[in-house]
Amino acid sequence: MLSTATALIQATEESIFDEEVMGFAQAFCHHAKELDTEQFAKSIYTYSCMLASLAVDKAMKVLLNEEQIVELMNAIDEMEKMRDEVMKDGK
Repeated sequence: MLSTATALIQATEESIFDEEVMGFAQAFCHHAKELDTEQFAKSIYTYSCMLASLAVDKAMKVLLNEEQIVELMNAIDEMEKMRDEVMKDGK
């Protein structure tokens, strides 16, 4: 349990200090004064999405083994297909 918590902390730290995420944050901060309100909001949103998706991806790899990840991805694909069928039938 402690090793899992430690691995999750490390995964979060790696996500925050990821080269691509940090590069985007640095560019965003450098040009923040040049952005209008909409561009600023989009940049914050993009940064948040980059960081969150990377953190979730790394955390998932800590918590699940490869077989479980494959099962999860297959279940997500199946749910998306069912959603698409429901949406198609509803129109």
